[in-house]
Amino acid sequence: MLISERRTFITTRGYKYSFIYVPAKGDKPTLLFLHGFPSHADDWERQVAHFAPRGYGVIAPDLLGYGDTSKPDAVASYTFKGMSDDISEVLDHLQVSSVVGVGHDFGANFLGRLAAYHPARFTKLVFLAVGSGKPARKFDVEAIQQMTKQMAGFVMFGYMSWLGGEEDPHAILEEHAQSAMTLLFAADHGEWNTWFHPLGAMKEFVTEDKQLPVAAWYTPLMQDSHLAAFGAKDGYKGATRWYRMLITNSSVEEEEKAIAEAKLEQPSVIVADPRSMPPQMGMLAEWVPNLTPKELASGHWTHIECAEQVNQIIEDFVGSS
Repeated sequence: MLISERRTFITTRGYKYSFIYVPAKGDKPTLLFLHGFPSHADDWERQVAHFAPRGYGVIAPDLLGYGDTSKPDAVASYTFKGMSDDISEVLDHLQVSSVVGVGHDFGANFLGRLAAYHPARFTKLVFLAVGSGKPARKFDVEAIQQMTKQMAGFVMFGYMSWLGGEEDPHAILEEHAQSAMTLLFAADHGEWNTWFHPLGAMKEFVTEDKQLPVAAWYTPLMQDSHLAAFGAKDGYKGATRWYRMLITNSSVEEEEKAIAEAKLEQPSVIVADPRSMPPQMGMLAEWVPNLTPKELASGHWTHIECAEQVNQIIEDFVGSS
């Protein structure tokens, strides 16, 4: 059953955040879960169901532009600093002084920036599937795509050029939300090499309303919740603006002023599959010195596909000294 206990809070920027909140019991820490693309708070249901009954506090927001949280138009609203300050205000509102941060995908990238801007908030950090690159570096999507083509034989991250492009495909994605979902939660991970990573492939797949079998771990209830969020008007608006923010380097100037030399000193763990681990470790190790790798035979959606193993890794890590 999907977790549905929600609270809302309006930040000083005027944005409403919707989030799952379960207070901690006794001296148990609180875990802050940050979702990625295209996800929302309900996709942490297996973590909420594991940690809340054990007394851990849980905060799982729909991040800016997603789900029931505000969806501003301006890309400038989605800078990492602005969104970091939003989340810090949510923690203030809940009177939670410190948390263990857990981020997946784009949420893991965001976690690094959030912890850099507000280091006192975080006792430990957990990166799932994806790391977080050192701040204040410009993102050159075309150079990265060419580099991956040379190394892997095909372009990786081709989807970014469409999602973050000037044409802004959020309305197309909303119209074909079922198609997009079957690709992004496909039963066969290998389909991403055909329809997600190559340049133009995701656009073709979605606009032609192609379909793939959905993985069994993404249950019908989770699918229904996903389609209610992303098939609605503006359901994908925030998602495309996050990518536009990244591609246009909209966060870099603020990072140069405040966190260019930041290091995340907190004990940290990266959970990823063996193939993804080396580049993710390399990206994090540059500015996260106290980092432990945990390899897991999983696809991209680690916390859903391998929920029991991921939950145990997090629980062991949180309980360690």
